[in-house]
Amino acid sequence: MPTPSDNHGFDLDYEPGETWDYNDEFAALEERVPIVDDETDRDGYTPHGDSVFIARDTGDVYVGTGSAWTHLGNVAETTAPVTAYGAVGDGVTDDTRAIQNAIDDASYAVFFPEPEDAYLVSEPIEFGDGGRARHLRGSGAVTVRADPNGSWPAGAGVLNRPERTEWTPGHDLIVRDLSLDANGVADHALSISEAGADVNVVLDVTNVHGVRARSHGFAIHRPIVSRIATCRAQHNGGSGFFVTGHGTSTQFHTCYSLDNDGHGYDIDVMDYTGLVNCAADRTRRGYSLHGTEGRRSMALEIHHCGVEWPAEEAYYLEGVDNAHIVAPYVHDPSDDHPMLSFNAFARVTVSNFVSFVEPANAPVVSVNTNGETHTRYPDLIHVENSRFASIEGGDLDLRWVLSYYGLELEDDSQLAEYRVNGDLYCGGANGDGVIVRDRSTGEPYRITVDDGEVVADPAND
Repeated sequence: MPTPSDNHGFDLDYEPGETWDYNDEFAALEERVPIVDDETDRDGYTPHGDSVFIARDTGDVYVGTGSAWTHLGNVAETTAPVTAYGAVGDGVTDDTRAIQNAIDDASYAVFFPEPEDAYLVSEPIEFGDGGRARHLRGSGAVTVRADPNGSWPAGAGVLNRPERTEWTPGHDLIVRDLSLDANGVADHALSISEAGADVNVVLDVTNVHGVRARSHGFAIHRPIVSRIATCRAQHNGGSGFFVTGHGTSTQFHTCYSLDNDGHGYDIDVMDYTGLVNCAADRTRRGYSLHGTEGRRSMALEIHHCGVEWPAEEAYYLEGVDNAHIVAPYVHDPSDDHPMLSFNAFARVTVSNFVSFVEPANAPVVSVNTNGETHTRYPDLIHVENSRFASIEGGDLDLRWVLSYYGLELEDDSQLAEYRVNGDLYCGGANGDGVIVRDRSTGEPYRITVDDGEVVADPAND
């Protein structure tokens, strides 16, 4: 007698030895009838290659691969696979029109099934404006590649959210699980303009790779309430991640920028923005955070982020108020640039910074080396719970402190505050000053402020 399906069966009272014709159809039911049950019961079903599971309590849809259930979408959404519109994904066929038609037609989301090679496109794929789909999702290792023989306007990306169009307030933009290969012809891998201008838009870019762009890998303008997570930018002609435009509340989490000609992360005129557990290797600067004249960036956080082999500064802040850098890591810094550089700023704190290798020809920390004197109260600069390779017995490398020269200091201002081995050291006009040691001669100096000037006087041990 035929064996019933693992997932479907009938409770029938039939006589022994009697054959029912539809018993032969049990296996075929896997292709025609989805399994409908609660999400929590999904693991109790066998993920045959032809099986479909619909969670009746969440609306999530899964397809069986033979060994596991793969999430396909949600029945509450309108998800259109690009292959249903004729996309091939063989790396040769031009899939531009098929993909664009799917995005133009879908009211919610477009899905990219895993292709044989890559989805080749000859012009920017536009999404997220007007009635176009706002969610683009891949399945595993899905590559969308720019055709070098295509038409690529200046400033556009392989995936492109064009400049200001008619948007419905309160919706979101999602791009997930895709590799965007600009192939040296598109300016950006992912370009999003006016991400949150004047409307409540949530931007979520997750597990997206942006590679081989002529300019920036990820170019995002004016994001508001946004998340960029587990993304990678590599081999781009500009910065790995470029975010600008009076935006706010944007978070980078566990992103990786490497082998880019520009900076790892170039963040310009952004407020309440943070980077957590990110890395930048073999870039110009690791992290470059800016404000502009009359519009400073505020409340920026960099937590547990690392830089290896930077060509210039590992961390560069200019025109920034209220920044906090926690547990930064720098490996093999540039010999000719400081590891941390602060310019035209206020209220910056560096915590838990331990350096084992320092620049040969530059200070570890540099302040206002570009000649700006906007910082009138250097007591708003704090380095705490930190240790540098040049510190011995609580002494601080003279070059580090002397990088404060050129500031307009007031007599009652505190020069710096930092902790070494649990002891607090501070310097100022009203204190005993900071004892530092000249690395080249070993001579100790006492750093104080006298009539607005930083003074280094020889000190007895």
